[in-house]
Amino acid sequence: MGFFVTSANLAPAITNALRSALEVDPAHLPDPQGEAASRATNVVQQLTTQIAWPRLIVAVIIAFFLLGLAIWTATQANMADISKGLMTSFQSFSGLVVGLLGGEVATSKR
Repeated sequence: MGFFVTSANLAPAITNALRSALEVDPAHLPDPQGEAASRATNVVQQLTTQIAWPRLIVAVIIAFFLLGLAIWTATQANMADISKGLMTSFQSFSGLVVGLLGGEVATSKR
């Protein structure tokens, strides 16, 4: 399970597919390869992924807070170094969020 992308547990679907496959004698099937492909497709179709919206919204709020704070400190006297640090934090945090999203979505679509 990812942080921003969650997927359903496939264990029950795979267990049911294996159980039904073991109950059928392959000699009685007209097309064993086609039957295997059909059952595999059915299991893959049960794979659902969802974005964890509350976590993503909190991450976006944190990113905008860091950006706003960096911009505000840039307008204040004697806070230029703090502004640079906050801007770096914003960039790092945004990169982390985008990287997690991209990685999780890519691995969930296999």
